[in-house]
Amino acid sequence: AVIAFYAPWCDHCRQLWPELNKVLSDDIAFGRVDATQHTALATRFAIDSYPTLKLFEHAALVAEYDGPNSAESLKFWLESATRPLVVNFDNWTVARDVIQKAEALVVGVDLDV
Repeated sequence: AVIAFYAPWCDHCRQLWPELNKVLSDDIAFGRVDATQHTALATRFAIDSYPTLKLFEHAALVAEYDGPNSAESLKFWLESATRPLVVNFDNWTVARDVIQKAEALVVGVDLDV
């Protein structure tokens, strides 16, 4: 789930919503928390600026977004934070595309397969 901590008066928050809506899918739960109304929750998650996006999986914090308010950057963050740690490839074309886009990668090759 992506949780957006925001303040109603925050212009950056207002600019974020349309960009975030471009990249959210039905696969990712999304919620907003008005940190000015829910101060205890904002304190618990160390919210010190708006907007603050946090990604949770099974109630555990996975990642916090600190990039620009653009759909492209948000999409990259979500894809990076939610992709599996281990991926098996059935063909070289798909593997090559992933390798070219990866920031950090370890590749193992099993020639006996």
